[in-house]
Amino acid sequence: MRKVLSRQAVLLIFPILFLILLSVVGVLLQQSIVNLLTNAVKYTQRGSVSLSVLQSAPDTWPPGVQAGPGSIMLAVQVQDTGIGIRHKDLNKLFGDFVRVDRQRNRNVEGTGLGLALTRRFIMRMGGTVTVASTYGQGSTFTAWVPLEVRSAAVIGEFDVRHYREVEEAHHATFLAPQARILVVDDNEMNRFVAQSLLKETQAKITLAESGKACLSCLREQHYDLVLLDDMMPELSGSAYIF
Repeated sequence: MRKVLSRQAVLLIFPILFLILLSVVGVLLQQSIVNLLTNAVKYTQRGSVSLSVLQSAPDTWPPGVQAGPGSIMLAVQVQDTGIGIRHKDLNKLFGDFVRVDRQRNRNVEGTGLGLALTRRFIMRMGGTVTVASTYGQGSTFTAWVPLEVRSAAVIGEFDVRHYREVEEAHHATFLAPQARILVVDDNEMNRFVAQSLLKETQAKITLAESGKACLSCLREQHYDLVLLDDMMPELSGSAYIF
């Protein structure tokens, strides 16, 4: 079973069991996975971003990475249908503050540290990160992580039927059909997530992508609640308050 989230024309696809994996792996691997997914979403305007987590066979391991006795090699793969990376830029990707193809990616936010930190995190766990890409078609990043198997005992069963029952039983803790809420964030994904989380409250949601757009909305309409991002271009959210 897999979960699919829509962000305009982009689908984020991942296995439901991935949610369980996140709860048991260490912080470094958690952050590495989040970094790879965030990077893929930023550079994918249409198509999909998919995540797979597999126990890999020894003949697929990259050079220099081994899983010793009593360990497995986990392959965490993030594949996107984004803009891709030129072959000449592949070796530069994991440098500090590196952003390749600047002209084409001038509207994409970022410090150029995400991939560098991800590789460091994975290398601290004895693994590595590899990338394969076709310019204009997409990229695949794979984090290879050796993990020690403490016990082969079954720790539980994942009951799909129970998951569906819980999912169907979920409901908002309050309803506010008359409330007007303004969500202000320059990050499109954050606006999408906020809108999705608030949808079940039946509140009337308005989205704004900047502080200026926020002020324009406030001049035209009264809002009961404004969710305002503090870090935005031009002026921060707090600057519009104070």
